[in-house]
Amino acid sequence: SAFTRKEVETIYQWVKDGNDISGATDSIYIISNATVSDSGTYICRITNTIAIDLALYSRPFQLEVIDPTGISAHSVTLPEKYALYQNYPNPFNPVTKIKFDLPEEAKVKIEIFNVLGQPVATLLNAKKPAGYHQVNFDATQFSSGMYFYTIFAESYGQTDNFSKVKKMLLVK
Repeated sequence: SAFTRKEVETIYQWVKDGNDISGATDSIYIISNATVSDSGTYICRITNTIAIDLALYSRPFQLEVIDPTGISAHSVTLPEKYALYQNYPNPFNPVTKIKFDLPEEAKVKIEIFNVLGQPVATLLNAKKPAGYHQVNFDATQFSSGMYFYTIFAESYGQTDNFSKVKKMLLVK
């Protein structure tokens, strides 16, 4: 018996701040003469004619267009204090995100400990600039259970060092 092969066509749709951009259906989206109103978060949704309900998305990126006066469309502010946030998602399986804020440059160490207090992973041990940061923890090789994560930030400036501990739950 014979069968016909259907041609597969890739479909691209660019999206800005959650809204489809009319006519932006190529693999590359070019903005000529960008203005402040072009600032926003962009992604490209990629599908094909065979599996139309299966969509892949490009990594989101933030475009910031600064007007000629030098005033930014989005003011960039730095954190006012050190912070370590609860991982998300929590409980997790097998990857979770850990966010932290640095009001100034610091040497940062983020470690994972088991319930016995033994270190099981070092996620970060490096100098980081002031700002908002995130690291991912992939617990594929770990067993289910409670874990703790710590941050120790050694300040290069006038602020005292910062440390904090939080708990998270891995459920497989």
